[in-house]
Amino acid sequence: MSQAFELRTELSELAAVTDHATGDLQSFKQSMAERASGVFAAIGGTATNTDRAIAQLLQEAIRAADGAADARAAASHACADYANQL
Repeated sequence: MSQAFELRTELSELAAVTDHATGDLQSFKQSMAERASGVFAAIGGTATNTDRAIAQLLQEAIRAADGAADARAAASHACADYANQL
């Protein structure tokens, strides 16, 4: 097998795995956002230091999941595009 063929195969498989992981991250983000909404509603106007800290951590986790999903999608597309050029 040629080195280019092996690289193309590896890149195509990596793109497929990354696509699957991106879907998992999107599901996690959606679930996290739904549950966080309930927490935000329960916290309401109490806003103690602990409440604010929890709300901030939940918001950061949602943003991080969104960023990770975007990065994985970009990596998947890049791998697939490169594999198609080989």
